[in-house]
Amino acid sequence: MVQLADRCTTLEAVHSACALSQGEQSKVILVKLVPVPRLAWLGTELAGANFTTQEALEFMEYARVTSAYGIAFGVQLFQYVTWQDAIVQAAEYVGAQIVFAAVPMSRVGLWSRFQAWSLQRQLAKRDSQLYVMHHRTVTGEVMPPIVSAAPTSSSAVREI
Repeated sequence: MVQLADRCTTLEAVHSACALSQGEQSKVILVKLVPVPRLAWLGTELAGANFTTQEALEFMEYARVTSAYGIAFGVQLFQYVTWQDAIVQAAEYVGAQIVFAAVPMSRVGLWSRFQAWSLQRQLAKRDSQLYVMHHRTVTGEVMPPIVSAAPTSSSAVREI
C-alpha cells in the first residue's frame, strides 16, 4: 500500500513497492487519504472525496510503472478523522503487508518521530512493515528525515 503524497515521493514509493513485490502475487494499492471535518460525514459525499484531474493523470503514470514491473495496480479513496488510524485501517482494509506512508510534518520534531514509531508498532501487530516516505521540496531535494527510530526486534521503521 502506498499513501498518496507529492508526485515525486509517490513515484519513488511506487517503484520501491514494485521492486519489493516482484516474484510474488502482489498488488500495489495507492491510497488517497481524505480528511473529514466531522465524524458524522465519514462514508458520505459531504466529505468531498474524489480525485482531481492532476491525480488522475498521475495515476496513469503510476499504472504504467506497475505494469512495467508486471505488478497489478489499484487506487482506493479512504476518508479519515485521524491520520494514524487511517493508515492502520486502510492497510487492514487492503490487506497490506508493506505500507509506504508520509508521516505528517510537525513543528515539534519529536511528535513526528513518535507518530512514526507508534504507527510502526500498530502495523507490526498486523504483520505489516512500514516504510516512511519523506516529503520533497519544490526543487526535488529530500527534506531532512523526520524519522530516525531505532528498529525493534520484530520490525523496523524504514525510510525512503
